[in-house]
Amino acid sequence: MKFRLSIFNFEQRITPEIPRHWWASIGLLVGILVLAEASARVFLQPVGDNLWAYNPPSLSRSFEWYRHLTEENMTPTVLAIGDSTGARNFDPGSFAAASSIESAYSLARPGNFPLALRSNTLALLDSSESPDIVILFQWPGSLLASPRVDQIEAGAVSPILEARRTGSFILTDYVYLTRIYRARNFLMDYWLRGKSLLKPPADNGFAPLSRPATETAKDSPANPSAEQRVDFSEERRAVISSLSDLAEERQFLLVVVVGPYQSGERYQVGNRHLEWLRELEKAECPNLVVMDLRTVLSDHPEFFKDNHHLYDDGARHFSAWLGERIAQLRNQYLSGRLKCTG
Repeated sequence: MKFRLSIFNFEQRITPEIPRHWWASIGLLVGILVLAEASARVFLQPVGDNLWAYNPPSLSRSFEWYRHLTEENMTPTVLAIGDSTGARNFDPGSFAAASSIESAYSLARPGNFPLALRSNTLALLDSSESPDIVILFQWPGSLLASPRVDQIEAGAVSPILEARRTGSFILTDYVYLTRIYRARNFLMDYWLRGKSLLKPPADNGFAPLSRPATETAKDSPANPSAEQRVDFSEERRAVISSLSDLAEERQFLLVVVVGPYQSGERYQVGNRHLEWLRELEKAECPNLVVMDLRTVLSDHPEFFKDNHHLYDDGARHFSAWLGERIAQLRNQYLSGRLKCTG
């Protein structure tokens, strides 16, 4: 006896076979995805693996041009890295002219505080031919354990580069379709506008601050007398230590520049930061030299945009001054006579 409407009717419970047209649809879908992925790889080939990965995208031009220089055996002799105090205050052209050093280049960018520096700069230094000298410009306040520092720094940290640094799985490294949105502007420039994606940045990476045409004279701000609480981030300090270790491993001279400042922080945060740098210098000399240049332009308030950024004319003046001293350091370093006295 059969129970057609019963759970005991096993003939009614047998799962029917999947229709052939379903399999055909699934196969067609897979084929379309494979074709789309293959097409994405072809279209993204001019963009490469790194050009689209920076945050913000404006960083890609200077960083990837530097990678190009190292791959073509044209590594600059001097490389400046760090945050806006390097981007605004270091003029590679004025530096090279005053120092008689063949070439200088800047990878310093606003907001490139230590944790951002770790993913977009240290990895590049570690994977390519090293310059002779690396100059680190890092505002002492960028090493503070502070929500403000966190916020500024987050804008320069690339999730893609950071994931690669830590060895994390990222879908974009395996499925190129997921790169298209991030790389859309590069794709349009190359395929639709015929623009070259790899070209040198203006002024070898210098990002000057132009003086307004009608600027009134300003007084130097008063130096704060009250002591402020200073809490440095050990994670950010560890990045500077790692850079120092890299200098020893890759045999380049690391020059850490503190300043110039118009006033204020050199007496508090700057002092504490400099004390820590001096201890690091003792341990890492002769591959690490610390230069306290906070008061170099103290007699020229007209050069300052704010407490630690210079106008373009101030940057040229400072860079020429720095070039003469870096040239002396380089000669001492190459001859084995370098003394870490700051």
